[in-house]
Amino acid sequence: MIQEKIFQEDVSRFFSSRRSVRKYLNTEIASEDIMSILTSGIWAPSPGNVQPWRFIIINKKNSINRLAYLITENLHSRRQTAEENNCFNNVALIRASGKYALAFKSAPLIIALVGKSYKKSPTGRLFGAFFPDKDVNTVIREEMIKCVSMAAQNMLLCINYLGLGGCALSAPIYLAGRKISEELQIGLEEELVLLISVGHYEKGQTEKRFSSRKKLENVVSWL
Repeated sequence: MIQEKIFQEDVSRFFSSRRSVRKYLNTEIASEDIMSILTSGIWAPSPGNVQPWRFIIINKKNSINRLAYLITENLHSRRQTAEENNCFNNVALIRASGKYALAFKSAPLIIALVGKSYKKSPTGRLFGAFFPDKDVNTVIREEMIKCVSMAAQNMLLCINYLGLGGCALSAPIYLAGRKISEELQIGLEEELVLLISVGHYEKGQTEKRFSSRKKLENVVSWL
């Protein structure tokens, strides 16, 4: 019983210790660590085991800078439009959002998580039979995003286990998703769902940050 309790406490501590890290050290990530992260991603669940994902590794500084340029260009355009329309509150918000949209700039590694359509698979055809009154493409896209999101969480937990820092990034996609997709040569039947930045970091960086969660009684219902 004592060992079981210690194990439960260790597991709980592991999950609660994960933080989103946005500042990284200029240190390369070992190839075996990268493979461990990717392997954790492919073991996420998916309907009919369709595994509707693929992952793009971005670890060349020129490529990372190129992504940052595409986002900076978009932010500049949005800020300029807001200024021309005298929307000064929007100008301040756009300027502040750059901190999060460009949080990957110092990372030595970015993983792009790409979702793939599986409409022609047996599972896709089954969805077509189950939802005759709903666009099956919508159903498949919704399920694909759920699957890729679970793969992302697996990766983030593996990153934490390896003692690395990581951050799931959606802001770059909202701002410059089309241009980033073109840059990464993502196909027409694919969708860029998420970016994850990965890197070594100063350990004190997360220890100083307190992260709270809502109480269970505020988010759980028993039926």
